[in-house]
Amino acid sequence: GQQPTGTADPFGLRRLSLAVIHLIEKSGYVLSLRDIFQKALALYGERVSGSSDTVDMIMEFVKRRFINDCVRRGMGSRAVDAVTSVVFSEVNDCLERIEALSELKQDATFDVLAGSFKRIRNIVKDNRETTVDPTLFSESAEQDLWSLFSELKVVVEDRLENNDYRGSLRSMLALKDPVDRFFDDVMVMTDDERVRDNRLNILTSIGNLILTVGDISKMHAD
Repeated sequence: GQQPTGTADPFGLRRLSLAVIHLIEKSGYVLSLRDIFQKALALYGERVSGSSDTVDMIMEFVKRRFINDCVRRGMGSRAVDAVTSVVFSEVNDCLERIEALSELKQDATFDVLAGSFKRIRNIVKDNRETTVDPTLFSESAEQDLWSLFSELKVVVEDRLENNDYRGSLRSMLALKDPVDRFFDDVMVMTDDERVRDNRLNILTSIGNLILTVGDISKMHAD
């Protein structure tokens, strides 16, 4: 029950956490930290709470160590935040995502797409529905965007299965112009509820695909 504070770390947990992170990184292991912690806690039986809350607390503690270490080593804080705000369990997987985002950040198109994604997040808010009915399309911009997205989704998901985050992101850059045109030509919050929901679902679908790599809205230059 003695958690590390700003002035005390009685069990050296910060140092031990970094040691584990660096060991996994250098060894190239593909390991789920969450699974490891769950199994480790189970070994203690009733002596230690193995609840999801306990695991979440440990994961958050280790994630903070990982974030601070990445930034200390010169990785872009925005790229680190973009990844760890979405996923954190496999150390090397996170590092690959951070590296891919940092590399793609150099592409001028990336920041525009990041800005569009930020706008998408602000519009869809808590919408989780992704069912889209093409028969409700009335603007060519929404038809063109949905057609391209449907094609790209297959390509991106295939690349993600192989952890090709660079390839996935480069494919997503093709969404930039159609998304811009959609926002220019289409009124999302129209009075027609069915059409409005359909358009929100288009944007939610696009947002979900982008989030499979990271929350790039956090990398948009304000």
